[in-house]
Amino acid sequence: VVNENEKYALYNHIGPLIMNNSLINHTLLAVITELNRNALPYCLLKGQGIGAYYNEPQIRVGGDIDLYVGKYQQRAIESLLPLTNQKKCEINGKHANLCIYGIEVELHKYVDSMISHKHNEIFWKWSEKELVDNAKSVIVNKKEVRMPKPTFNAFCIFYHLFRHFLISGVGLRQLCDWARLLYCEKDNIDR
Repeated sequence: VVNENEKYALYNHIGPLIMNNSLINHTLLAVITELNRNALPYCLLKGQGIGAYYNEPQIRVGGDIDLYVGKYQQRAIESLLPLTNQKKCEINGKHANLCIYGIEVELHKYVDSMISHKHNEIFWKWSEKELVDNAKSVIVNKKEVRMPKPTFNAFCIFYHLFRHFLISGVGLRQLCDWARLLYCEKDNIDR
């Protein structure tokens, strides 16, 4: 049995999560609308797409928005800059960072990088095929959003989690996201 003080503390914790996810989803849909308007392919990585696997996605702790845009990164930046207060965009080797409606949006040219150049070439070709040609749709706020198919998604989330483990540590959310994907897509992941 939960007492009134515990209920109040829970509501104080859940309320901001719901509001943050609502803002992230609103931003995601605005970004996707703009990319679609400019005929730019994209694929949602991690985060809000994985939230679709949760029973209550609105209370999953949200973060930024990661979108794979591949070789169309520069065109995607140009189409999205009007949604920001930025004059230009910071680009690192893997992605470009934009701040849209207060939410960080990362436009990925590459999903990730491997240990060697040879492995990068193989992984990047596989990524392009999976994320552009073979993406699936999930529903976020009653709108279709493209995301990786389950096998590729499980690999990428695990690899991202593993890199965090080696470099900076793993968060509970990362473990829960991976476990939730594996559980919900157990019949669709190529073993």
